[in-house]
Amino acid sequence: MDERSVLERLAEAKTSSDLSHRPTRCDVDYVAALGAAGIHHPTGSALLDAGLTQHPDTIIGAYRATEKIVRILAAKRHWLMTPQKLRAIAMAAFKTYMLPACPPCNGRGFVGVETLTDETLIDCPDCRGGGRTLNAAGLDAPCGACAGKGKIVKKSAAKAYAPKPCSCCEGSGKRKIQARYSREIRDVLAIMESQRRAAGVAVRRQMGLRATEVD
Repeated sequence: MDERSVLERLAEAKTSSDLSHRPTRCDVDYVAALGAAGIHHPTGSALLDAGLTQHPDTIIGAYRATEKIVRILAAKRHWLMTPQKLRAIAMAAFKTYMLPACPPCNGRGFVGVETLTDETLIDCPDCRGGGRTLNAAGLDAPCGACAGKGKIVKKSAAKAYAPKPCSCCEGSGKRKIQARYSREIRDVLAIMESQRRAAGVAVRRQMGLRATEVD
């Protein structure tokens, strides 16, 4: 059995140019499995599909699924909702879901690339390290460029990595949820993740694999 995760195989299948049927498990089987999972888990399948392909059509479908989640939660929890508020919550949740990495630190959780000045001693180019040159009168004299030392300091810029926790995500590496409607956004994100995992489990079952949660 293929040891790669179901999501890896499903992602390959969704972008495959060969969806022909074969006697063994192939790309078309994974695509069909996602379609079958969508019958019972349409919202989760839409989210899963968008995350795998990043295709504009699937992203639109996933956003619409997110709006549907907001509507359902608003009705169940008696949120005061206007069309503008619904779109604001759905868009914020969808952005956090699709782009979970903290922008300032790119998901690393820390920042700290700094430009430092590096100083090294090199032979003075005027006296070639001898410390003495001919002055304006043509007489041997201490080199004015290096004060007779034969060496000068060469400065160069170098990047050094001094990591420190990202102040935006406080070291978590995750995109910070906006303050406005944060409670509603968190609730929507929890449902989105639950629905996506349910769709992943359904795909596993359809493929005859152990129905554990998708990583």
